[in-house]
Amino acid sequence: MNKILGFEGIGYVAATFEVDETTKAKLLKDHLNVKTGNVDINGKKLAVKIGEDGKVGFGTGTEALLGIRVAYEMDGFCSVQIKGGVEEVPTSAALKGGVKKLAVDANGAIVEAEGGAEVRVVKPSEAEDLFASIIL
Repeated sequence: MNKILGFEGIGYVAATFEVDETTKAKLLKDHLNVKTGNVDINGKKLAVKIGEDGKVGFGTGTEALLGIRVAYEMDGFCSVQIKGGVEEVPTSAALKGGVKKLAVDANGAIVEAEGGAEVRVVKPSEAEDLFASIIL
């Protein structure tokens, strides 16, 4: 029998947030589709933190993970999964399983950090495959 573990979408809850200016600029620089003029990040599960102004964006590796961006609109708003299972989230380094304190780096990857949010890592990432599955 093949046994495949799957966590995607279990307990899914998302909310809409405005994206901070620094992150908007980075998304335009790194992910602009020149044919459409849109930021093309669909399918990329980028992590975000929430700032003091209530806007979401990438961090510096010390800000607590809020959730995973699931959609981005050109009006500067995005949908963020704030609860539930998410597979294939990029990590900035190998990450072991278990309850970890996770933060967000400048590229939208998750990183273990003392000031991070407690999150369950249910499928660790490895140096050869920097993607983890988490439950928010």
